Amino acid sequence: STVQTNIGYAHFCARRYDRAIEYFEKVIAYNADSSLPYWYLGASFYLLGRFDEMMAAFAKALELDGDSELAQKVMEIHRAQGMTAAFVVWNRELEKRSRKTYVPAYNLALLSALLKDREKTFANLKKAHDWHDPWLVQVTHDPEFDFVRDDPRFRELVAFSN
Repeated sequence: STVQTNIGYAHFCARRYDRAIEYFEKVIAYNADSSLPYWYLGASFYLLGRFDEMMAAFAKALELDGDSELAQKVMEIHRAQGMTAAFVVWNRELEKRSRKTYVPAYNLALLSALLKDREKTFANLKKAHDWHDPWLVQVTHDPEFDFVRDDPRFRELVAFSN
């Protein structure tokens, strides 16, 4: 349910990842057809260093969002070459698609953040701001961006996003 997903997200933003996982797994048990809890579940696993579970959750979210081919590709690369290689390929694919169709810049920023690429993260967050990406409101809370919170550019971006 949306309420349970939101409760899980509140735990996620509070950095209580184990508790967030409990909520996301409950939602999935009742409604396995919604991608959002899988996205948050994957992010929670990532932040706990549980990378195989993370990639499985992300792949399921991609499938539910109609991108089975990319899900399979990312999983194969993760198994063969590791998480970073999978994120690089995923990021490249989204960048390529963004030249032809709309891809939320916030999604690109998240992948850049998962890769811990500070400059690319900021470039994509600026795009998200310039394009009025509705997901940008999450930047103030999403733990994936903790590694750039000390940067003055982040504080400036947050000031403009609120």
